[in-house]
Amino acid sequence: MVWRERVLSVAEHGRLCDAFLGLPGMRDKDSRELYVSELTRTHLPAFSYPRHADARHDVWALLTGCLEREGGLGGLVEVVRVFHQGSRPMAHLDELLACLFPDRLLTSTEYEELLALLAGVGPRSLGTAFRQVTSSFWWATVADWDDVAGLVERLEPAVGDDGTPPVLAFVDRLAHLVADLRTTGHRWLDGVGSRLGLRPPALAELCAASRAQPADDRPGYVVLHLHPDGVDADRYLLSAWLQQPGQPDEVLFRDDVPRSISQITAHVVGLVHRAHVVAGAEVEELTLEFIVPRGLIHQPIDQWRVDEVFPHRLGTSHPVVVRSLDRMRRGDLRGRWRRKWRWLTANDDRPAPAAVHWLDEGARAGPDRLFAELVVADAPVAVLMAAPPETGAGLGRDELTAVLYAGVPVVAWCRDPALSATFRRDLGELLESGGLDRLPGHVLRLRRQAGGNTGAELLLGEHITLLWDDADRIPELFAQPSRLRAPR
Repeated sequence: MVWRERVLSVAEHGRLCDAFLGLPGMRDKDSRELYVSELTRTHLPAFSYPRHADARHDVWALLTGCLEREGGLGGLVEVVRVFHQGSRPMAHLDELLACLFPDRLLTSTEYEELLALLAGVGPRSLGTAFRQVTSSFWWATVADWDDVAGLVERLEPAVGDDGTPPVLAFVDRLAHLVADLRTTGHRWLDGVGSRLGLRPPALAELCAASRAQPADDRPGYVVLHLHPDGVDADRYLLSAWLQQPGQPDEVLFRDDVPRSISQITAHVVGLVHRAHVVAGAEVEELTLEFIVPRGLIHQPIDQWRVDEVFPHRLGTSHPVVVRSLDRMRRGDLRGRWRRKWRWLTANDDRPAPAAVHWLDEGARAGPDRLFAELVVADAPVAVLMAAPPETGAGLGRDELTAVLYAGVPVVAWCRDPALSATFRRDLGELLESGGLDRLPGHVLRLRRQAGGNTGAELLLGEHITLLWDDADRIPELFAQPSRLRAPR
C-alpha cells in the first residue's frame, strides 16, 4: 500500500506542521538542512522550496513543497524516522499521518490516470462493473453513480476474496464492457500490476473472469412496497429493491419517514434510475411492481405523472403491475398461490380457455361460489373483472379476497364501468389467439396508445389495473424464516 498525498485544509496543514515541529531537532536550522539534504539525495532530486528564517514558516513551506511532489511527504517521513524511530513525537506523527493519509493501493499518478480514463464512462457501465466485483451490500452505500472518484475510493482499500484488489477487477470489467477502454484500460492495469508485483497469469485470470461474465440482459423488477403508516392513514413507508433472477434482492431505498402518495410519486423516477444503473439494464426493461395494501388497490398507479423534466404517465414508460400486500403477509395462502403460478408458467404461452375466469358485470355469483369455482383445480389462474372490485381497508368477505385466497396470481380489471364492454372484447380477442404471457405487454401497449389523450375521449389504456403476483419472487422481506429444530 502507498500514501497518496492530497490537498490539505489550512487546519490540517497546521496540525501536520505542529507534529513535525514536535520532533527533536526540527526547530534547529542545521538539523532541518540535514533532513532536506537527505530527502533531495534519496527521494526528490533537485528539490527546493522557499526558505524562511522562522522555524514554523520554514517547516510549513517544506511540507507544502513535499505535498506538491509525488512521494515527497513519504520520503520526508522516511528520513526523519531514521533519526526519531521509537520516540513519542514520532509515534504521534505516525498517528496523524494515518488519519490524514490512509493507506492506498494506487499512487497519485495511477489514481489521476484512472480518473481520466473513466471520465467519459456512463453510469450504466460503471454500475454494472461495480456490481459484478462487489457483494450486494456495497452498492447501496453509493450516493452517486456518476461519481467516478467516489466509486474508485470505495473500492481501493478493499481486498478481494482471491487476493485480487477489487479496484483492478473493476477496471478490467470496464475494459471489457466499454470498447474505448479495451486498450487503454488494459495498459493501465499492466502498469499497476507490474508495480504491485502481480504475476502476468494473475492479470490473465482477471481477463478470463471478465470474459466469463454473462451479458446483463436478465429481466429486472423494481419492487416498491408501500406500508401503511400506523398513525396517519394517508401516509405510507416506502421501501424499494431490485430483483433479478439468480441474484439476491438489492435494497434500493428504505424509508423511516411516512410519505404521502404525491411524495412517493415524486420519488419513483429516481429509484428507477438507480435500479437500472445497478442492474445494468435499459430502463425500459425494468418492470415496476407495487406491493400495496387493499386500501390502495384502486389507485391508478400506472397513470401517476412522473419526472419533472418531462412529465408523463408512469405506465407509458414501464410495465406497471400491482401485487397484494395482504396476501404477501399470509404464509398460509402461499400453497394454492404457488400451485397456480406453476401451472401458469407451464402453460402461459398458448391459448387456454380454462386458464381465465371472467367476472362480467351483472353476472356475479358472490364470493363463496367464486372461491369454490377457482379453488377446485390448478386452473383458472387469471380472473378478469369487467368492473373494479369493492373498496375496502383489508381482506374481507368479497370477490377480490376470494380470488386471493384461491391463489389466483393474475387479476385484471377495468377501473371505469363505462368501458366494461370494451375491456371484455379487447382482452377476450387477445387471449383467444395467445396465452396469458401476452397480457402485460398488451396492457403496456394500451397505456401507451392512450398516453397522449387529453381527456377528449375515454380510452381503455387509461383505466386498466393489472395484478401480476409472481409466487416465485416473494421478496426476502416477506420470506418466512426456516423453522428451528432441536438437534437429534
